[in-house]
This record gives sequence, C-alpha cells and structure tokens, in this order.
Amino acid sequence: MVYLYGFTTEGPIDGWFLVWSALAFLIYNTIDNIDGKQARRTGSGSPLGMLFDHGLDACTCVIINIMYQRCVQIGSGWRALLSMIMSSVPFYYVNLEAYYLGVMTLPTLTGPDTAGIIHFFLFMYTAYYGSEALWQ
Repeated sequence: MVYLYGFTTEGPIDGWFLVWSALAFLIYNTIDNIDGKQARRTGSGSPLGMLFDHGLDACTCVIINIMYQRCVQIGSGWRALLSMIMSSVPFYYVNLEAYYLGVMTLPTLTGPDTAGIIHFFLFMYTAYYGSEALWQ
C-alpha cells in the first residue's frame, strides 16, 4: 500500500492514508510484541522463529521509515539517508549483540515500543493538521 500511494517521499499526503498507516503499524507492533512475549513465556521459541520474526522486523524497519519520510516530507538526499541509517543501525546492532552475546538486553525506552508510539501519534497528528501545513 505504501508503494501504491506513491514512489516519492515528498509532496502532499492524504489524511486517510496517514490514519491507515498509523493503525496498521500499531496493530503490527502490538501483535509482534505479543507473539515474542508469548514465545519467551512458554519457552516455545526457536532459532528459526527468531530468525523469521527478526527478518520481518528488518523489512518493517525500512518500510516504516519510508512512511515516516513521506509523513514529514523529507524528500530525497542526505536527510533521507540519515533518517534511514538512524532507524536501521540500532535494530541491526541489537540483533548482532543478541547473536554474539546470546542475550538481548533492551533499555526501558526501546525502539520497538517507544518509536512505535511516536510514529502512531506523529501520523495521527499529521493526518489531523495536514502534511502541507506542518512540514513544508
């Protein structure tokens, strides 16, 4: 749906698309956190399940960043690259740390939870006030 809406990260964006994106990401984030917690609680997690889950998270990390760039009208260039790096590098670092140390330690404010809430409210705020009025 993100790519069907447009291939650029600049220009006006409709409020309905931002609301849809916010709700879709909130549902995805909630379900992703619930299934991981359930697998750890019941001890039913496996290396293959972890690989599959983190593989989907890696794809989602890029997609949500493209949605964020579209929301705040970043455009292309160094700002878009910096935004992509800032959202992707911590995710990959935490996964490499878990691979080599055998444990995933996350601080109180984590990317999956805190950034998910920030994205949700940013999308809803932009949907209400309009991308043209806020970010240009």
